Amino acid sequence: MHASEKEDAAALEYLHRRLFQMDAGIATVMTTQIPGQWERTHESDLDYSKAPLDSASSSQDFLETYKPHILLWAGGRLKPNLLKTASRSGTRLVLVNSQTKRNPIFARCYS
Repeated sequence: MHASEKEDAAALEYLHRRLFQMDAGIATVMTTQIPGQWERTHESDLDYSKAPLDSASSSQDFLETYKPHILLWAGGRLKPNLLKTASRSGTRLVLVNSQTKRNPIFARCYS
């Protein structure tokens, strides 16, 4: 999961808690650039990691480390290399809470 704003992070943390209630074996990693977000403590097994740089090798390393089944992206700048590498590996990609004001790529493509 990736959150670019505090509100997105809070929503994704809530989603993780609900998923964890249904399956305590779920492994979830959140990437974010939000200052102070790393220091928060959690009741469940939500891990934090820095998002990979937008390069093919960094993306590949990130995917090999975490082996995600789904990438859930909530706002912020998209990382084309990560998305391309994840898609090629069979990882499902989900974009949630996208607003064209916050995401100029989508504003140009879908307006």
